[in-house]
Amino acid sequence: MTTRRSATCAWPCSKDGDARGGAALSIRSVTGVPIAYVGTGEPMDKAGAYGIQGYGATIVERVDGDYFSVMGLGLRRLVELLERVGVRSINNVVDRDIDAHMERTMRRPLPTHRLGVGEALVVGVLLGCGGFVWLWLTTTLLAAILATAALVFYVVVYTMMLKRTTPQNIVIGGAAGAVPALVGWAAVTGSLALPAWILFAVVFFWTPPHFWALALQFQDDYARAGVPMLPVVRGERMTTLQITLYAAVVGVVSLMLMPASDLGGLYLWSAVVLGLAFVAVSVWLIADRTRAMTLFRFSNVYLTLLFSAAMVDVLV
Repeated sequence: MTTRRSATCAWPCSKDGDARGGAALSIRSVTGVPIAYVGTGEPMDKAGAYGIQGYGATIVERVDGDYFSVMGLGLRRLVELLERVGVRSINNVVDRDIDAHMERTMRRPLPTHRLGVGEALVVGVLLGCGGFVWLWLTTTLLAAILATAALVFYVVVYTMMLKRTTPQNIVIGGAAGAVPALVGWAAVTGSLALPAWILFAVVFFWTPPHFWALALQFQDDYARAGVPMLPVVRGERMTTLQITLYAAVVGVVSLMLMPASDLGGLYLWSAVVLGLAFVAVSVWLIADRTRAMTLFRFSNVYLTLLFSAAMVDVLV
């Protein structure tokens, strides 16, 4: 099977090369029957921003001064990515009705009937269960439980219970996206410590401004689909103020990691500069609300650079 890519599409694209509908990768058997589906709905830069959490947690925590091998670390992150693909596949099954009404998501495989509901659900469950088993066998039971709990929390609590009922959906549901930080730490130590929870808190408070920026850009989509995202319910000004508040909180929480993990000046200055930049871009959004996607993209860069700074600080 030949997969088309466009200059703006980090993942394999839909037939028209548009990345807005999310990724759609069918892995076919020799008979040509689709047996798997990757439908994260997230471009690669966003997946990288999430994935770096696990790397940061595993490297920030050292065991007897030794680091996990790069290959072993990479395999564990690959498994976490596959679990994320699994949860997104199940999520797309649940959200297929509203996806069909949103310009951003209507090109996903389920709304366009390029993939059946049963196929997507089976692949999602298989990837989730497979990820649990692999993490348990290669790391620790706690890491496997945390990863699977995040999958269940995202699908049941966020997608089924909160997304369509409250503008605080992403504030509470965003906890699922912060779990990879805990998974990475638990994979190394088999337990959880204060630095792991600080890493979790950074991502937890980062998630609302990240997604609210996207919701600002596509608020007409959410309104049409009946999803009560904050810009739809409370308006643009309140949303941009909340984004700025959360950006400031993220900056403060990120500084707490330094004394908790014995990080040095490299991380400190990186956290300060990145935190101020995050707040500055958020304030810019208040003045110019057409910059929603600028903040959305910067938030990915922010999280990636912050966790990368923590890793480099430990390694050097």
